Amino acid sequence: MCLLLFGKTKGQWRPEALDINTQFGRIYKHTERFKPDIQHHSWAIEGNLIVKPDSNKHWMHIYRLPQRGLSISIRRFGNDEVLGYGLGIMPFIHLPIFRTRTSEFQFRIASGIALLNKHYDVLSNPENNVIASSINNITSLGVRYQLQCSPKLALSTSATFTHYSTGDARLPNLGINIPAISIGGVYYLTTHTPVKPGRTGPAEPYPAVHVLKRLKTSAARFESFRPNGPLYLQVNLEGAIGKYMCRWNKLFVAADIHYNSFAYQFILQQELEPVSDAFKKALGSSIMLEDEFVFGRVSLMLAWAYGLYQPYLKGGSDYQRIGAQYYVIHKKTVKAFLGVYLKTHWANAELVTSGLGLEW
Repeated sequence: MCLLLFGKTKGQWRPEALDINTQFGRIYKHTERFKPDIQHHSWAIEGNLIVKPDSNKHWMHIYRLPQRGLSISIRRFGNDEVLGYGLGIMPFIHLPIFRTRTSEFQFRIASGIALLNKHYDVLSNPENNVIASSINNITSLGVRYQLQCSPKLALSTSATFTHYSTGDARLPNLGINIPAISIGGVYYLTTHTPVKPGRTGPAEPYPAVHVLKRLKTSAARFESFRPNGPLYLQVNLEGAIGKYMCRWNKLFVAADIHYNSFAYQFILQQELEPVSDAFKKALGSSIMLEDEFVFGRVSLMLAWAYGLYQPYLKGGSDYQRIGAQYYVIHKKTVKAFLGVYLKTHWANAELVTSGLGLEW
């Protein structure tokens, strides 16, 4: 998301508008293990700095010149003593679903860093079993409607679902989920004159028929079972084949194999297997279907996977993965990328991994 906002734009990064809104919602307890009592509704004040679309970028026209920018929010969660307050900083993009001369209906994607003043502490805050650290990821998805009232003023409203967590890098990590609605106003710093999407800008590499091949490796450090305990390592190796479905979308079928050091130590300490078999039993493998949305050098991906082999410590046979990638090499015949991925079992995060890969 940061790269979508702050990537090279040849001087086109210019503030265009300021959107101030207030949000009203309530924490959704997604599991019975969620201990903090929710005493009142959650509310937030959010400011969105919208930057001018870069009409020189081909991918911007493919997505019909979406709004993008930087969001800063202050949120009260609903239990000041246990959960406290949160400050969120998120790059965002608003993808148009439909638009008219005076209005626009959008899909909002935002993700960044949140600073929370209350988190789990075995002595001072043992009831907070949902947030383990002051520093967390914040991700928000939703729909947004904007109505232009004058050349410089617009009204905005949205329905969003916002998630806070450490991605299970630290424990406890049940996370906070907040569905909310908002209403606000948009002030344009200059007279608002929408640019009609066209075919300007250099075309992106797009081998429509060619079968894509990809190799990727990633790793994660995580706690398991005990807060403030030792950190363990998981290493993944993945291979995939796929195809461009259109200029902005790729579909892959992938298989991976991974090694989990916690599973290895668990097997040895519990004497569940002979030492010679412990490494093999700490391995796992899965197959997955992955959909990738391309924004120039940046992409967002969603995947559904099914575990084929994992003898110990199963989190569930199927899982989901979301992530973001940046292509450091972006040529028609070969691409190299860096990525960050979240593995989750629906509302329960398991791992955050960082990786690199090659696609040709």
